[in-house]
Amino acid sequence: MNIICLHAFDNMSLELLLNKVNTKKIFSLQKYEKIEEKKTLCLYGEKTKVKRQYCRQELKIKAEKEVVNLWVENGVAVFNDSIVHQNDIYISYAAKFSARVEKLVAQLLQSLPLILVEPDIYERIKQLQGSFDPLSLPAYKKATINSGVYCHLGWQIYAVSAAWEKFLTNPLERVYLRQLRVKIRRLRSCLSFFKPALKLVECMDWQKKLRAQGEELGRLRELDVVIMSLGRMQEIAKEELPAPCHLEKIFVQARAVEVKRIRTQLTMEPITLELTQLLLWLQNRPITPAYSTKILKKFLPERLKQWSNNIMLLTERYPEFSDMQAAHKIRIKVKRFRYALMSFPEINKGTGNMLRKLKRLQDMLGFLHDDYVNSQLAETVITDDNDALHYEAAVFTGWESAKVEASINMLEDLWEDFCDELKAWKK
Repeated sequence: MNIICLHAFDNMSLELLLNKVNTKKIFSLQKYEKIEEKKTLCLYGEKTKVKRQYCRQELKIKAEKEVVNLWVENGVAVFNDSIVHQNDIYISYAAKFSARVEKLVAQLLQSLPLILVEPDIYERIKQLQGSFDPLSLPAYKKATINSGVYCHLGWQIYAVSAAWEKFLTNPLERVYLRQLRVKIRRLRSCLSFFKPALKLVECMDWQKKLRAQGEELGRLRELDVVIMSLGRMQEIAKEELPAPCHLEKIFVQARAVEVKRIRTQLTMEPITLELTQLLLWLQNRPITPAYSTKILKKFLPERLKQWSNNIMLLTERYPEFSDMQAAHKIRIKVKRFRYALMSFPEINKGTGNMLRKLKRLQDMLGFLHDDYVNSQLAETVITDDNDALHYEAAVFTGWESAKVEASINMLEDLWEDFCDELKAWKK
């Protein structure tokens, strides 16, 4: 049986949670339990006692055969100085009833805001505390690609869902935007890593949908970067250059407009539903027949070798970093390779130096891309009838162009250093 767990992120009593869940009166109350339990977890390498108190209320869908099992858990788990609240709706189902589960989740989302979370509260605590290890999951013991895909991607879906909730609650907080974008990109990279073993059309469809989630955030991120760059220019240049007041005002206003769009057009309901659909797909074995019995530990190094070979093809000559489109494609490949190395503990042993060099290369490619985009954005706001704005934009684009040239010069050395490390690592 598969399990989907939805968390109501507003703390509430069991009675209130049940009222919201059962707004349309489609459920009847069944068995009720009040439970206390203790368990010792390993958090940050140390044994930690977790005390848990919760109520469990089973539900039954009226006038329907038992195709899914449904229950609610409401309570707290306490450890050290931390409390994890449970306001959770569990749905247990057989694979053939995935469509019914999707419909049920859609109904629940109409009643209250929900995010996807790890069903096992103790594994959830490990995820929240940064102590989660996918290799320790019971499902991983089978070590097939079927189980491995879910173990490696499932927790990342939960991370993306939680990051969306944080961001949409406070879109003014830049760190939440950055965290959400990173989590979406990492999930996309890992999905791409397993692509040869997955049903191709479905996999490509999910890559497209996750890319669209990231693109919803692109405009806001660009505006954040250009505003910060204007601030840095003003701070560094001080009295040598005029303060870009007109230009900054335009971008700050544009950001306010974009935040308003996000607040009015983006909600958790469709995002949670889409991520639920992705989780259902992963739970229901989307592996092609040719890979269904393949051992995960054999697949991972073979796939990593393919990716590293693709990177090595770029080492035959220096990439044309002055070609922004080519540099952006290289940046995507480098970023994807780094996220894959970071995500799979089975294959990232001894890659510490490689990851550091990848991070430096990725950051520099990111600076190059940001500086180029900043110049493009500044040019789009120039108007013929505003000399002051025209002058500020010209100064800023000149500033960014100089940074682009500096980045290109540094990238050649970083690229050569990375290529040498990659060759040594492959041996």
